[in-house]
Amino acid sequence: MKMTIEVDLQWVDEDGNLDDAIQDQVVNRIESQVSDQAKEKITLAVAERVDSLVDERLNTMLESWMSEDTEVTDKWGKVVFEGSILNLLKKRFDEFWQQTVDMSGRSSNGYGDKHTRIDWIIGERIKTHCEKFAVAMEKQFTEEVEQQVSSALKQAVGNKIVDTLGVPEMVASIRKALPAKSKGDER
Repeated sequence: MKMTIEVDLQWVDEDGNLDDAIQDQVVNRIESQVSDQAKEKITLAVAERVDSLVDERLNTMLESWMSEDTEVTDKWGKVVFEGSILNLLKKRFDEFWQQTVDMSGRSSNGYGDKHTRIDWIIGERIKTHCEKFAVAMEKQFTEEVEQQVSSALKQAVGNKIVDTLGVPEMVASIRKALPAKSKGDER
């Protein structure tokens, strides 16, 4: 714990006793700082405990509510579901995923291409993934083909230029024109 104490020495009590004045100032300052720190710690501890109690109480209330039995009726009053709220939520969730949809993913009861919502979502994800994969593969293939064609063209053009200019014949004539080195001339 770190404390900073400031003492106002310009003030002296009526008796003129400087020691008592300093002692009172020091005690008041220490008391104030300890009080502030204790208040802060207590506030944090209380807030944590309140949060914990509220969470526990809400969980208990929610579990109790979710396990309550309920009846759902149609517009004529006929019971179409009887059970806990949790089971009702599960049933509705299952029905949502098994609902038939059209090609656009909208609910459909009509004719045409029909899928369950979960099948449609999975199919769309696969289709999107395959399209991205195909585009990437096409780009890579195109780059490799362009590189191979460019390399082959450079080689063919280079060979054609060498043949057209008669470079092999020039090299042969230059070799003939140079005097032959004898074995003794080598150093």
